[in-house]
Amino acid sequence: MELSLIIGIPLFAFLFCKFGTYFTIQFAQQQHFYEENNVRKIHAEKVSALGGIPIFLTFGLSSLAFTKSSYSGYAILVACLLLVGIGLWDDLKNIGIKRRLLTQFIVANIAYLFGFQLIGSAIHPIIAYGLTIGFIVLMINGMNFLDGINGLAGGIGMIATAIFAMIFYINGQLELAIMALAYVGALMGFLWYNFGKKAAIFMGDNGSTILGFLLAIFALKVWNLSIGSTVPTNLISISLTLVALPILDLFGVVAVRLSKKQSPFQADRMHIHHLLTDNGKSHAEASCFLFTWILSLTTIFYFELINSYSMATLLIIGSYLAIRVFFTVVKAPSISVVKWDKPAPQPTPIR
Repeated sequence: MELSLIIGIPLFAFLFCKFGTYFTIQFAQQQHFYEENNVRKIHAEKVSALGGIPIFLTFGLSSLAFTKSSYSGYAILVACLLLVGIGLWDDLKNIGIKRRLLTQFIVANIAYLFGFQLIGSAIHPIIAYGLTIGFIVLMINGMNFLDGINGLAGGIGMIATAIFAMIFYINGQLELAIMALAYVGALMGFLWYNFGKKAAIFMGDNGSTILGFLLAIFALKVWNLSIGSTVPTNLISISLTLVALPILDLFGVVAVRLSKKQSPFQADRMHIHHLLTDNGKSHAEASCFLFTWILSLTTIFYFELINSYSMATLLIIGSYLAIRVFFTVVKAPSISVVKWDKPAPQPTPIR
């Protein structure tokens, strides 16, 4: 791949998504499609949650324009189309968890059938299948849970997919490298309107679920590449870092809820980004704090300052827990529990 493509693909995607997001905002304002406030998402202004649509359109069109897509490439796009469809349906109508989980199970199986799976001589095929499906579904929901403040999900996605793009390029996986670069540019265009004190648009379920899915299958591909003797083994530690936060936060929040004898499906403000903002950090400061955590661990593993998988895993989990404990002890935020499903729609504004 030429340098012009490495720069041109994300630049094209950025411009396309930037303008696409602008028109999506205008359309949402005309139709009064606004995200509803709840205990996890508190914003005074009326903001649309249709941001995943221009991201997906940019990603799909850019991928088709710059690659000679293989069957696996088409499969990724079909899976993303299913996720954006069910996510949009949920954002607009609140369809409940059963339909969402069924769709997630279907797209996880699509990924598995087209080679995005855990493999290894020591893993039984049935166990590998279960771990693969479980990991993809966890990542989809973990990223959806993590999308709670301005810029966080998009910023994590941009950092992670940029690093995955470099890994794929270096290891000759050009189709995946181009798709990852296209997604980086799309997220940049979206973040133009999402990052900072006031967001003009949110990613919504229609965007966060695709992000979780792509990070999951990219990580699975890297883990498969790492089995080869020619690929640096530190790639596993790096890829673990890039997907760690959504899963660790999901398990951390569920553990806190269960310890308080609450349903794991009830919403509160115990996500790690809520702990940061409830301790006085702005959305941008909290997001940048977590970006720095991810990049710091990635740097440590890149330079092989820690080259043991077990030690890398302990460092990732231990540092995450340290952040949770520190910001919980410094100022224990008040917990307001509500039903997980979205509240009743807000009154329609006067046209």
